[in-house]
Amino acid sequence: MALYKSSLYKSIFALIDLPFLQTNHSFEPNCRWGTIDHPTFGRIPSIVTLQIIPAGTEITVHYQIDMSEASIISHTQWYVKLWEEFSLRRSPSRPEK
Repeated sequence: MALYKSSLYKSIFALIDLPFLQTNHSFEPNCRWGTIDHPTFGRIPSIVTLQIIPAGTEITVHYQIDMSEASIISHTQWYVKLWEEFSLRRSPSRPEK
């Protein structure tokens, strides 16, 4: 694994030779997708922190999968299920009739 830390931005890390699959999804992420100009590789994907992340904390980003596509593709059903669970937790309780 190689990390390139930008001298301009303390919270931007570009991942080189590290699959983005090792970054987990969250609908309430602590990072976001970005890009950075690497001196050798040019413009590359990066992960930008949204808050201070203590050592040992899981790095999460919103995968931004299109829900209409996710619902019809078998290997992205986990995303649809996770969204449904997240939505239920976030929605206000409905009063009983």
